[in-house]
Amino acid sequence: MNLNALLDLLPPEFRLQDSAKDARGICELVVDSSLKISIEEQPLTQDLYLYSVVASIAEADPTPLFETLLEAQLFSRELGEGISFGFDRAESAVLIWRKLGGENADSESCTRSLTEFINWAEHWQAKLNAPVVEADESDAGVSMPEHFIRA
Repeated sequence: MNLNALLDLLPPEFRLQDSAKDARGICELVVDSSLKISIEEQPLTQDLYLYSVVASIAEADPTPLFETLLEAQLFSRELGEGISFGFDRAESAVLIWRKLGGENADSESCTRSLTEFINWAEHWQAKLNAPVVEADESDAGVSMPEHFIRA
């Protein structure tokens, strides 16, 4: 599926048309005036990718942030299936991204995937940009789980 086919499949509430693409061929959707979702086509394979910058990394040591992201991604605990985190070193930014569609994609599955992606992007943008709250000393003890898949 190419980007034009995806734009044709999406319902009118997304208000995306071929004219929504910029000069680079990337379609950008702005949600609630603050979250930018990009849809880009890989030219050789025509695979489509959704991605969004959810945070900038300003910390001297980003290790705690990366630990949070990896923990959330474990077994899709706090991130939708098929959605992953990425790190853009040039921009010092955390992204979430997802490969979208496929040869048999239809309007309903694309809409569902795009909606789920937007919801997770909003969640992570809010979570990663929230003010830091210091933990109590009583929370300092960390125990290992008996299993990894948690209910």
